[in-house]
Amino acid sequence: MKKPKLVRGGLAFAAIVLLCLLLPAIRPKAATAYSLIEYYQIYQSEAAGTRYKSGDYYFYTKMLSDGREQLYAAKTLKAKGKLLYTTKAENPHISNLLANDTYVYYAVSNAAGTYYVIYRNTLSGSGTAKKLTAVKCNAAGEVLLWNATGGNLYYTLSAPADGEQRLYACKISTGKNTKKASGLYVEATNGRYLYMSAYADEYMLHVFDCKTGKVIARPKKPEMLMSVEKVFVYDDRIYVVTQYQDNTGAIVRNVFRYKLNGTSRTNVMSTRKDGISIGDVTKTYIYYSEDQGNGTTYYYAYKQSTKKSARVKAANYKDTWGGGQ
Repeated sequence: MKKPKLVRGGLAFAAIVLLCLLLPAIRPKAATAYSLIEYYQIYQSEAAGTRYKSGDYYFYTKMLSDGREQLYAAKTLKAKGKLLYTTKAENPHISNLLANDTYVYYAVSNAAGTYYVIYRNTLSGSGTAKKLTAVKCNAAGEVLLWNATGGNLYYTLSAPADGEQRLYACKISTGKNTKKASGLYVEATNGRYLYMSAYADEYMLHVFDCKTGKVIARPKKPEMLMSVEKVFVYDDRIYVVTQYQDNTGAIVRNVFRYKLNGTSRTNVMSTRKDGISIGDVTKTYIYYSEDQGNGTTYYYAYKQSTKKSARVKAANYKDTWGGGQ
């Protein structure tokens, strides 16, 4: 009986197949997307006697007796965790945080608020804050961090001379800053896009793609005078709350739904009733309040699937930016 021929390179091929099978087990864990943490959220959680959780870490602050403040990240609610930064004696301002499970970015100003240093800190281990770049800012404005992707950190600042809002991309490897847009105000963000309003632009909402470094869409609305009030971002869609005054003097409010890239507009809700204020928008409900004009306010939840509203208790009303009630 003849022995079967050995396929040339068969052993090497088998080794490659085995390696491919093992790759999922040995491939390093992909970095998670960055989350934006408003600095007031950390203060609020501290006042409530807890810590603000983002991803695998809890963030909290500690005030020292000499007025300086310390920022910490811990793996549990009780552990001291890692000291990220200690402010100087003049107690400069710390911006919002941008964090995933590996790094955290934040900007610290001088006492006058005219100069910010942006830092990156590794959350694990004992490494210290690494200076990424430094920028000048209008004293009446601030530096805010929005996204870190594709080797760039995206942030906005109020220009020193005129206070105009500008968007920059900082190359993380070199600290080099490149201006990307002017006169745009970030309303919301997800892992790829920044949703920005422009008060001097008829389209009002701009969709900035962090992958291409360009504005890719300006979602049109039925009325060009509509101003953007709020933007909410979810996995596969954005909701844009707008308002404008029609020729009768009535204030018209709309909630539009778009795809993440700003296309495919759907009018989810529209109202021109006096005293209406839109609260939070979720994938299921639109929360809104109605001022009765006599010191009484009613609260509602509008269900998108049925297009019907139901009264809710004030304690159950959701309005993140409006303080809840």
